[in-house]
Amino acid sequence: MFEIVLMHSIGFGEHSSRIVNFIAPGVAGFAFISGWFGVKFSWTKIVKLYAIGLYAAAVFAAMLYFSGMASGAAAAVMGWNKLIHGFWFLHAYALMMMLSPLINLAVDSGDCRRAVPLLFLVWIWGFGRTLPFGDDILPQTAGLDALGGITLAGVYAGARICRRLKIDEKLSTKTLLLCLPFLFLLCGIGLADNNSPIAFALAAAVFILFSRIRIPAFSAKVLEFLGPSMFSVYLIHTNEFGGRMINVLERYFDSIFPHYAFGIVLTALILFFGAIVLDLPRRLATAEFKPRNTRKPPLAHRTAFISRLRSLSSAKFFQG
Repeated sequence: MFEIVLMHSIGFGEHSSRIVNFIAPGVAGFAFISGWFGVKFSWTKIVKLYAIGLYAAAVFAAMLYFSGMASGAAAAVMGWNKLIHGFWFLHAYALMMMLSPLINLAVDSGDCRRAVPLLFLVWIWGFGRTLPFGDDILPQTAGLDALGGITLAGVYAGARICRRLKIDEKLSTKTLLLCLPFLFLLCGIGLADNNSPIAFALAAAVFILFSRIRIPAFSAKVLEFLGPSMFSVYLIHTNEFGGRMINVLERYFDSIFPHYAFGIVLTALILFFGAIVLDLPRRLATAEFKPRNTRKPPLAHRTAFISRLRSLSSAKFFQG
């Protein structure tokens, strides 16, 4: 997620550069993680997802109002429009979640070939149209663009297949490290769209390598604390106010540091952690700070515990 914020700080900032292509696969990486661990669909999860979107839209409206960029009514309207007509990643992710039961059924059945048509839609048909002359060769149909739910569903399916085929066990660390420079180079020359198989391969390689790193206990707790805010980080910083902050901060840092790269990184850090802070009220309201070991035990454990109490209450020790 920080990679995505950094990508936006470059692409929408004072120093837009093609170097942004090297880190563009962050979106594919986010969807890859969902596919690797799997999504168990429920309507409750969809409601919770859009509750995050509604909160992010409210934060956007509040930032517009208190910064003087819009009046109260105008800010509310802009926030609502951002929720309904913006936040492409929110709606694309929701579509991906709705397709996840079909993808899980196809891949987890043992025959991964059932998901190949979806991969063809994304990596051949969709991505192919972005290549030179691709628009002249491949037919046009709505829904196959890089910023869409079918694209995220394709990445999700690819990750499920990787998990099913145990790709992480078949590829050595040396092989992955040797592949990384070529994958980064291909992404750098422009093959880094969300529906690109190159971006998918880079996201998969980085994910597998990261999964092999032994993280200290303290660092793991920090990451676990930050995790529930990552989707909010995306929504809170991708709006007109976030774009304005990127330009204001980078102009300020340009006057301090000798190279603009320092300002870009610092801007991304400020946006990243600033969005986390703005998400804290939502997490407090939904009790997402509750440690896992204090949650209610499974029903079977509670039943056994209650039965034990009843047996103790009937013992002679408690009589008279």
